Amino acid sequence: MTDAHDPARPAEPHGRAPSEAALLKKTSGLAIAGLVFGIIGVCFMPLGIAALVLGIVALNQIADPARALTGRGMAIAATVLGGLSLAIAPLALMIGIMLPALGAARRAAQQMKTTTQVRGVMQSLVTTGGQNGGYFVGLDRHGDPVDLTVEGRFFELLDQNAFGADYLISPSETKTPWVGGQVTTDNYSFSLLDISDDGGRREEWRQTINTMAITISDRNTGLSGAAYDVQSIHTNTPGDWAGSIGRGDGSAYFENSHELDVRYGRGQAYPFDNIFEMAGDDDAMMIYSGE
Repeated sequence: MTDAHDPARPAEPHGRAPSEAALLKKTSGLAIAGLVFGIIGVCFMPLGIAALVLGIVALNQIADPARALTGRGMAIAATVLGGLSLAIAPLALMIGIMLPALGAARRAAQQMKTTTQVRGVMQSLVTTGGQNGGYFVGLDRHGDPVDLTVEGRFFELLDQNAFGADYLISPSETKTPWVGGQVTTDNYSFSLLDISDDGGRREEWRQTINTMAITISDRNTGLSGAAYDVQSIHTNTPGDWAGSIGRGDGSAYFENSHELDVRYGRGQAYPFDNIFEMAGDDDAMMIYSGE
């Protein structure tokens, strides 16, 4: 079969004659780049901006017949994804700002609640001590030892229903409230004053007006009591302790350091004493277990 207008040229089969313009068209590189940037830009906003710009430019170029470009679908997708990244950017920024603030507010609330619990335990020590010659649990009314372990002293308070078992657990920790039997470190978050020696510390294990006598505190989670090896249940930063303390006068505070000014009985004053490491016979020494 020959072409009616040009007998020497064979006729193209029906339906298979591609136009020259169609053969010359190529996909827009801007549309491809814009789509790639758009996909990544959903998570990284600057690339989202690039995707939006490239998508718009690509659409304009594709609309120009003289450029003979394809890729309109990719250009539209790049534009949409770029616009989406710009739309969610303020929300992501707001979340990024709010999350640390919410975390700080949560920690502050936990610290405040812990201090309230420490104050409550301190008040329970004072109340039960009023029926025991003024001495706190662990000593009898004459100041002689009964059970000097931390576990034994907390057991006596719980056994007397001085407070609920969950009161011994800081909201900054996950532990198991005591339900009966022996008290273990799984049941409490606080350290008590070491009163194993018959000296200034034991003599102050009762209600006093001495604001420098620390009797209860948040525990140290470091491996030892050395200054470089302390850690707090509130910060989880090695070498950094912050926590609640209760004093012999019944007061309780949140302190940002484990080095505090202390004094027991008629002993010497210890300025900036590490309350988790013994420096003398009558400095502060807070213990979490045993005696």
